[in-house]
Amino acid sequence: MFSIRLFAFIILFICAVPIWGTGFSAPFLIGANVYNHTSDVVALHDSIGMLLREGCFNAGTCTAKDTNDPNLVTGMVNSMVNNNIDVILEDYVFDPEAGIYGARTLSGGNYFRFEAEYSDSSIVEQSDETSPDSYFYKSPNWNNTRIGYTNVDVNDNFSNKHYWQVNAGQVGYAYHDLTYKWPIANSDVYYRIGQEFRFPYSGLKADNFTFFNQNKLYITFAMQVVGLEALPDSTILARIVFTNRGLTTQDTTFITIKHTFPASGYGYTQATCVDKTYLMSAPVLPNTDIHLITAEIPLVTLHQLYNDIIDHGGGWDKVLVNLNPTLYWYGHGTLRLDYVEFQDKLYKDYTSNNAVLAQMLSTRTFGAIYLDGMDEPQPGQFQSFYRISRYLESVDADIELISPVHDYKKEVVKTNGSIFSRR
Repeated sequence: MFSIRLFAFIILFICAVPIWGTGFSAPFLIGANVYNHTSDVVALHDSIGMLLREGCFNAGTCTAKDTNDPNLVTGMVNSMVNNNIDVILEDYVFDPEAGIYGARTLSGGNYFRFEAEYSDSSIVEQSDETSPDSYFYKSPNWNNTRIGYTNVDVNDNFSNKHYWQVNAGQVGYAYHDLTYKWPIANSDVYYRIGQEFRFPYSGLKADNFTFFNQNKLYITFAMQVVGLEALPDSTILARIVFTNRGLTTQDTTFITIKHTFPASGYGYTQATCVDKTYLMSAPVLPNTDIHLITAEIPLVTLHQLYNDIIDHGGGWDKVLVNLNPTLYWYGHGTLRLDYVEFQDKLYKDYTSNNAVLAQMLSTRTFGAIYLDGMDEPQPGQFQSFYRISRYLESVDADIELISPVHDYKKEVVKTNGSIFSRR
């Protein structure tokens, strides 16, 4: 007997697309997760389809893992369709060499931009209307450990039209302790940012860890510096460090995390000093003088060397438990820090690439009318869902990306007494 898990289909609104199917599931989707795999025999596929129909379901999942053989997928899908069951294709296969990409893996790409000007909760918690849960973070100024101030002038060149400014002559931490803007019960001061990012590894072709070991985390500081003209090229402007703890919670487990800034020409280091030459040679945002300073951290390094950075638990993914980006400013020139951006290689090179999404659509749909995305996505995956969903719309694909979600972080209470939901 197979296991069936009902989908709570209100969850489909996460993708901001209509849920009405074009097949048997129109106008109302009643689906089940039946763990129907490409490795199962044909008779089992037929049996599952018949039982779903007898149970008054009109849709069910089909799972593709560890195979590039289209016949196995097509046979599984046809068995469902022949029983008047629409298919929700849960496709894990990821094989760049063959140009085969599954939506389940692609929707696990990580991306999130943290606006640098949020130094405390007051800026974004005036009311529920002006304080959406998408701005759930801050880089606080505990015990006057963060220098500078939020610039409130509107400037269209900057993300969110604001930036964090540190005037020339000010020396100290311009950014640190990326954390939630609301305290959490039974935590050590504040719950650290990190678990928004989950990195898939299972269900891929061949070795389950192959892609995870090739994946990288990219962290970008977007900054503009004014008043450097008279300074020597070798002037040190900033020092960037990544740690497993915030500055206010240093203890015996406090460590710095090795990284590299490829554009600097340096190897792996525990601290990177950004001088004037490095800054001026860094990429800029189009039509601005806002420079992008990007660090790279291989996930395999985090997984192997830092036990409390990457969750080593079970499941089909690994969780970034916490990672604290810090920027120390030496006071040379005026710093305008726009944002700090996290993304992984999966999102950067694949999920955000329309050519990859075209391959996904042309080679891995097989008559399904729904693609099942990452199960229970966190904010780090929301942009991946958006990219895939918008692409499917742009090419008028007769298929939709959906996913189940689950809200279990009930301990985060806002200052107004309402509950913060990460999903």
